[in-house]
Amino acid sequence: MPFATFLALITMSMPSAPIPAEMRVTLAAGGATQASDKGRFRPWGRPWTDIDLGPPPDPGNEPRLAADPSGVAAGCSQLMKPFNERGEKILRVVISQNRRYGVVWRADSAMGGRSEPDERLLCWRSNDGHSSDGFHLVARPLEMFNPRQSIAPLQPSSPMPPPSR
Repeated sequence: MPFATFLALITMSMPSAPIPAEMRVTLAAGGATQASDKGRFRPWGRPWTDIDLGPPPDPGNEPRLAADPSGVAAGCSQLMKPFNERGEKILRVVISQNRRYGVVWRADSAMGGRSEPDERLLCWRSNDGHSSDGFHLVARPLEMFNPRQSIAPLQPSSPMPPPSR
C-alpha cells in the first residue's frame, strides 16, 4: 500500500468531533506524562541527553585513598551486607578520588564461591535527590559480549593522597 493511501485511510478514520478534555492526555515537557501527574515527577531534562551512569568502572589514574574520612567507603561496605549474606564475595576493593564524583568505592566480586571476579561494583555518594541516603550502587559484569567494553579486574595499588585544590 502506498504511504499516501495509508495516510488518507488514517485521516478518514480519525473522529471528527473534538475529544473531551477529561479524555485528553496532555504531555508535559521534561517528566510528567499526563496533566493529572503534573508536579508528581521531577523533570530530568531532555531524554538521552543528561543520563549520568556514574563514575567510570575502571579507576584509571584516579588517586587511591588509604583512608576515607568522608564515610563513603564505610557506607558502601554497609550496603554490601545483604549481598554478602546471599553469597557474593568481595575479592578486592579500591577507593579512589574522582574529580566529578568525589570518593568512589569500587569492588570486584564473585558469586557462588568462585575465586575469580565476575562483577564490578561501584558506589559513591551524591546529593542529586535520586537516593534517600545519597548512596548509589551500580553493578556491571567485567566481561561483556563486546570485548572492547570488558574491563580488567582491579589491581592493588599504593594509596596516594587526594589532589590538592
